[in-house]
Amino acid sequence: MEIGLSLGLTGQGQAPDAWVLRDDQGDAFLWDADFVAGRYYYNGTLYPTLSGWLTAIGATFGRASAAGYRDSTGAWAVASSGTLRQHRTAAAKGLGLVLEANRAQFLTSPTAPATQTQSLAAATYVCWLEGAGSVELSGGPTGTVTEGNPVTFTLGGTTAVTFTVSGDVTRFQCERDYPSTFMATSRTAADSLVIGPNGSSKPFTGWSDTEGTLVAWARTAQGFRTSDQMLVQIDDTSNNERLAIYRSSAGANLSAIVVDGGVTQMNPSLVGIQSDEDQGIALAWRANDMAASFNGAAETGATSATVPSPTRLVIGNKIGGDQWFGTVARLAYAPRRIPDLSERATLFPVRTRAIHGLGDSFASSGWRSALDSLLTVPLSMDGVGGSTLVEQAARWALTPAFWRDTLIMTDDMSGMDISTILATYAEIIGRLNHSRFLIIEPGIGVGETTGSAGRIARDAKWNAIVAAYPNNTVPVLAYMQSLSDGGVDDTQYVADGLWPLSCLTSAADYHPNTKGNTGYAQVTYDALVAQGWA
Repeated sequence: MEIGLSLGLTGQGQAPDAWVLRDDQGDAFLWDADFVAGRYYYNGTLYPTLSGWLTAIGATFGRASAAGYRDSTGAWAVASSGTLRQHRTAAAKGLGLVLEANRAQFLTSPTAPATQTQSLAAATYVCWLEGAGSVELSGGPTGTVTEGNPVTFTLGGTTAVTFTVSGDVTRFQCERDYPSTFMATSRTAADSLVIGPNGSSKPFTGWSDTEGTLVAWARTAQGFRTSDQMLVQIDDTSNNERLAIYRSSAGANLSAIVVDGGVTQMNPSLVGIQSDEDQGIALAWRANDMAASFNGAAETGATSATVPSPTRLVIGNKIGGDQWFGTVARLAYAPRRIPDLSERATLFPVRTRAIHGLGDSFASSGWRSALDSLLTVPLSMDGVGGSTLVEQAARWALTPAFWRDTLIMTDDMSGMDISTILATYAEIIGRLNHSRFLIIEPGIGVGETTGSAGRIARDAKWNAIVAAYPNNTVPVLAYMQSLSDGGVDDTQYVADGLWPLSCLTSAADYHPNTKGNTGYAQVTYDALVAQGWA
C-alpha cells in the first residue's frame, strides 16, 4: 500500500514560531520539519501534524508491510503498512522518523521466545533480546545473549544454529548485520519517503535552482554495512544530478556529495562517526561555493563547482537502496547559501567546536595536554616561549585556517605598554569571523608581590584588558590560590598575592608545574563551558 500526497498548501498563513530555523539574515527557512517535537513549517504556514505537512510539501510515503517502532511510552508497537513510524528509545526519548530497508526475522514466535534451531545461510547476523533471561547460541556460533548485550556472529556457509532460551525472555530477534526495530513477523518491507516533484519538475514549491542550504539532524544506525547509508538525497531519479548526505562505505565516514551532469563537484569525507549517535550536518551550495559542516566544525567543500538540477528529495535512501537504517530527527531547507555554517550554532544539535590557543611559554605542552584531557573537541596550540604579544599577532596573521576556531590567549604582558597591548589584542580579535575568544589571566612574575612596583604595573595592564573585554577575560589568581596545599611556603606565597609555590616550577621560575598546568587548564575549561564553547 502506498499513500500519494498531493501538493497544495492548507491551513492559515502565519508568522513562523521561534523554533523555526533562521538563516544568517534572520529569515525563516522555507521549510523545517521537527520530527521529534512533532512541529512542522512550510512556506509561511505552521502544521500541527506530520500528515498535514507531508500533504503540503507534496510527499509520497510507502511501505508494503507493517513494521515495529517504540511508541510515546517507549513500548514496542506496530505501524500498519503505508504509515510512517515516529520512533523512541525504551525510555521514551524521541528519535524522529525511523527509515529502514527490507529486513528478515530469522526466529519464529519472537514475542513468545522458545528454544529453536534455524538453518542460516552464510552471512553476518546479530541476536538480541529483551527480558531478564538469556539465549545461548550453539551449533556453530557460541555466546550468551542478554538484554543490552547482543551477540554478533558470522557464518561461512549454511549452518544449523540453535537458540536455547533460559529464564524470562519477553522478545528476541535474529537478523542480518546489526539490531534494527523489532519484527513480530518474518519480514518487514522497506520504507520509502519522497518529496516531489511538483508541477514544475522541482522538488517542491520554493526550491531555488541556483543555491540552497539543507540541514539534517539524525541518529546513525546501530551498526554498519558494506554499502553506503543514505540520510538524504536530492536527485533527478538518477545519481547524475544530486546533492546528498550519507554515511560512506569507505570507513563509515559521514560524507556530503554534489554531482552535476554525472561529474562529482565535491565529496568531502567530513568525519568518522560512531553507530547509534546523534549527528547534525549542514550542506550549502551555489556555483563555485559549496561546503558542508559536521556538528558545527569548520566548513569543507569546493570553490569550483556547478549546481545540479534535481527534481525530488528522498529521505532515508537513494537510487538502488542504501537505506539510512537510523532515525531522522529534523530536516530543514533554506533557498540560499548560508555562509559560515560553522558559526550558526542553531543549525546543529551537537556542536563540534575546534579550539585554538595562542600565546607565549604558558601556552605550552603542559597546559595543552591538561586542557586537551578535559575537552571533547579538537584543540590546537601555538605557544612560543619568550614571544611578545606583537609577535604572537604576527604568527596569528599567517594562520587563517584557525580564525574560525574558538580562540584562547595567554600572554605575560611584558615589554609593552597598555595602549600597545590593547591595540594588539584588537588586531588579533579582529581577524575572527565570530566572537568566541577568551583572554586568560597570565601568571605572576617572580618577586611581583602585592604592592611591589612590578605588580602594580602588571595589575594595571590586566585591569585594562578586563575593562576592554569584560565578558571575555578569565581571572585566574583566586582559583590558583585555592590550590594551596596549606604548607608554610604555599601559605606565604598566597599571603604575598602569588600563586602557591606548589603550583610553580620552582621559587625562581614562575612557570606552572604539572599541578599548576592542571589548575590553569581547569579554570580555562570552566570558562569555555560557561560560554557554551566546550
